[in-house]
Amino acid sequence: MEKTWFDEVTKSPLGALSVVVTQAGMRRIIFGKARDLAFEQAEGNPPSSLYHALRQLREYLGGERWTFDLPLDLGGFTPFQARVLAACREIPYGQMLTYSELAQLAGATASASRAVGMIMASNPLPLVIPCHRVVGKDGKLHGYAAPGGVESKAWLLQLEGARLVG
Repeated sequence: MEKTWFDEVTKSPLGALSVVVTQAGMRRIIFGKARDLAFEQAEGNPPSSLYHALRQLREYLGGERWTFDLPLDLGGFTPFQARVLAACREIPYGQMLTYSELAQLAGATASASRAVGMIMASNPLPLVIPCHRVVGKDGKLHGYAAPGGVESKAWLLQLEGARLVG
């Protein structure tokens, strides 16, 4: 198992968030406590990316940050999954795309929207890869894996000033 370091943003409107990093960069954001999961804590001082990630997440959740400039460790994805995650990361703050628009942005046809939805549901870095900005073709919010579900998704979009469809 690869060595990881983790820490928590304990005071968040979404509850506890845990950040997991490797030497290569940020690996996961977990809604909850990483120490409750099967991560092997590395020996020694963590890389500075851990502290940068915690600071940037706190700033984002406080409405003080619009973008993240963190190294990511996204190994283990298929080329299509990697393209979808990269395309999602490019959705601007406060804006939304549909699953089919995201599929097209990733170089697939609109019919790949279900596959895109599955990738968004297993997004290892929510908030940094802003899957909350992806909505149904009707413009409404559908599903969100974080605690609070769609309500958390709506809160994040409202934080960003997005105009939600009733």
